Amino acid sequence: MGTPKVIVCLPTYNRSGYLLQTLASVLSQTFTDFEVIVSDNCSTDSTADVVRACGDPRIRYIRNERNIGLFPNMNQCLELARGDYVCILHDDDVYAPRFLEREAGMLDRYPSAGFVHCATYEIDASGRRRRLVQTYPDDCLRGRHEEFARYLGGHNVRCSTVMGRREPYRQTGGFDPASLCADFPMWLRLSLKADVAYVAEPLVSMRVHMATTSSSLEPSRWCREFLAILERGLCLAESTHSSLLRSKDRVRRWAIRAQGNRFFVAAVAAITSGSFSVADGYIGVLRELEERGLPRPYRILASALRNRMGQRLLFHARRLRRARDARNLPVEAVW
Repeated sequence: MGTPKVIVCLPTYNRSGYLLQTLASVLSQTFTDFEVIVSDNCSTDSTADVVRACGDPRIRYIRNERNIGLFPNMNQCLELARGDYVCILHDDDVYAPRFLEREAGMLDRYPSAGFVHCATYEIDASGRRRRLVQTYPDDCLRGRHEEFARYLGGHNVRCSTVMGRREPYRQTGGFDPASLCADFPMWLRLSLKADVAYVAEPLVSMRVHMATTSSSLEPSRWCREFLAILERGLCLAESTHSSLLRSKDRVRRWAIRAQGNRFFVAAVAAITSGSFSVADGYIGVLRELEERGLPRPYRILASALRNRMGQRLLFHARRLRRARDARNLPVEAVW
């Protein structure tokens, strides 16, 4: 085989229950010039059997002798990739049939873009669609500095929706294994180097369940990592593109407010689901961010929703939202 144009990196560990569906979604793509690298992080389940059962020569299976960790495994995939474009697909997410075709087409169309990402459906453990996540209403090319500034307040990129050019990915130094939010600084570094393309069509179903890393991220650690990444991002921009940061303090305050809004939403979601200890963690984080300039109403409102009356209001609001989503989402579970 010659060198494929697109490499799909699929780091995996003990996800044989989802892996077959994930692989099937890649192998059924309308775009066919690709290779899949399955990097098995020393799984103890039937992962090897699942890959073997696919019987497709486009799959390159590698089994690590020991578990090296999630992000080192992702970095290993990037090092092994030999195509022009690279994707990293989580082992429980699902591609729509035209994902590779649409995203490779965007990178072909916009040479200044370092990577492209797209809208996504969030699905639950059984594959039912929960909601549509769409950042922009139409396909577009966003300026590198514009997106970098936006990402300082919290990025809007889902890893499984990204297709990037191989060399910029490698030049960033890979994902930082010390961080649970390792994709955050990756998108910052990439958006500082090149423009960002976006496809408004939802081309990935992203599974959200308790076994995912983001679902188990403890609020105070999330806050600490965000603040550390924010400062690194500010320093990076200051040393390489100082014109981006006319007022470092103003940008920092804006970023803290943007992330405070995310923590508030997370607190409300935890209260709605009955996870009050998690909600208290987010309320504590909002209190900590007040010392860094976050307006007090975020914490005050979250605390108010924590009582019985607030919970009743959230219960009815959630019912209305579910009814609205049921009307707007397509009937099919996944592709």
